[in-house]
Amino acid sequence: MKEKEEIGKKIHLLKEKRKAVILAHNYQLGEVQDIADFTGDSLDLSQKASQTDARVIVFCGVHFMAESAKILGATITRFFPELVDTPLTHSWGGKLGVTFDLVPHIGRIDGIWYALGYGGHGVALSTYLGDQVAGLMAGTLERSPFAEIPHPTRFYYRGRAWFLPPASFLFRALDRFGL
Repeated sequence: MKEKEEIGKKIHLLKEKRKAVILAHNYQLGEVQDIADFTGDSLDLSQKASQTDARVIVFCGVHFMAESAKILGATITRFFPELVDTPLTHSWGGKLGVTFDLVPHIGRIDGIWYALGYGGHGVALSTYLGDQVAGLMAGTLERSPFAEIPHPTRFYYRGRAWFLPPASFLFRALDRFGL
């Protein structure tokens, strides 16, 4: 017990010295969460990270997030070599839904509201569109331009995205060759 307290004090002193903040994912061990300034899921922690004025952000994520950050960091420095000495402080993983026009859409089908197609626009836009949908649902917002954009399709799409595996392979190959 005494050893844990000593480690906690050392971490606290280092945080002050380096003007750091520690963010711990909900999946982290209790000991890690105990020393963290903030705990939460990926979205919570990303929001906390964007709001802090700390010089250093220590993100205690989970294994799959660390692997994503490692891969992303290597890819970024291949395309932007000037960032080789810039540490990667955030990463985001998961499946991506992309609309054919690459534009986010909101709307309602059979009384069920949706927001979709963030394709590269990320979390910030999803929060904004969630706010737009909430405003439309509550009646505090009369209209949103994202609700007025038609949903284009393609002749080869019939409700099943059979083309995604070959498209993913193609784009991975293009990235690998720097094209």
